[in-house]
Amino acid sequence: MGLYPKFKATLKQLMRERSGATAIEYSLIAGLIFLAIAGSIRAFAESRDKVFEDISSAIEES
Repeated sequence: MGLYPKFKATLKQLMRERSGATAIEYSLIAGLIFLAIAGSIRAFAESRDKVFEDISSAIEES
């Protein structure tokens, strides 16, 4: 059995099963959570960098 027929058979099986849909839903939710966390970390890092720049400027001025 070649690669294409195996892929086609697997795809048909996934389309019949409901558990595959649940797994896809969970992976989409996990992806959205990851994006939210990554965005929060980036925003936090930018504000942290601003604080350190302000401290550095204050030290240089004194």
